[in-house]
Amino acid sequence: MKTGSILVVGAGNMGEALIKGICGSRGAKAVSFYETRKDRAKLITSKYKVKSRADLPSALRDSSMIIMAVKPKDLLKLAGEVSAQAGVMKDKILISVAAGIKISAIKEAVGPGARIVRIMPNTPALVGKGVFAAAYSSEVRNADKKAVAAVFSVSGTYVEVEEKNMDAVTALSGSGPAFVFMFMDALIKGGVRAGLPAALAKKLAIETVAGSAALFKESGRSVSDLIESVASPGGTTIEGIYALEKGSFTGTVCEAVNNAYRKSVELGK
Repeated sequence: MKTGSILVVGAGNMGEALIKGICGSRGAKAVSFYETRKDRAKLITSKYKVKSRADLPSALRDSSMIIMAVKPKDLLKLAGEVSAQAGVMKDKILISVAAGIKISAIKEAVGPGARIVRIMPNTPALVGKGVFAAAYSSEVRNADKKAVAAVFSVSGTYVEVEEKNMDAVTALSGSGPAFVFMFMDALIKGGVRAGLPAALAKKLAIETVAGSAALFKESGRSVSDLIESVASPGGTTIEGIYALEKGSFTGTVCEAVNNAYRKSVELGK
């Protein structure tokens, strides 16, 4: 892929995370971006030394991989603007990170010629710990898949999924960080209630969640086995677990994921 051939359209949080990852792995010359907010464009240019493109049609023509890092409500409108550029999308890789918008809808908006990849990212990409789940249109080649994976994997974990599973992925890994942050906030407040200074409670909550995730990932043990290893009979942990389940903790989290899933399906309509 030639120098400057990756274009990121939209420089919000996710767009910035992708620009940061590409710059870190390939250098600033490998990517350019298009952003309508002048103050934001100036900030990204200054921060990462990347080129800001003022004219979208010419930026599209110059790029072989186009990442549409925009909100779902803006994606199809922007795709329509893209399609107005006759032949500009022919033989290009077009990547969408918008929740809920199906490949078929993007293809209809853009017109023939583009090889479309739909990706669901999440915000830990900002620190290189994101999850990126990708589904492909039938036109996408094996070489394209490798090229896309190489770009996104530098900012986290990259997996391939069938498009029918994308709404569920959106609900779990896309929305999941907010649910985890809510749990961490509750841990901190619980620690403060028990008498800990707020700063210490925050540090303990962060390290407890990070360490628990690492143990789960690296040990190969089941969740139930890991829970049992902490929850000794008659001990403090089992009392806490009783309180969580009395408040329908598991059911509430499952319902949160399912609500997010239903909203993703709704966005696709």
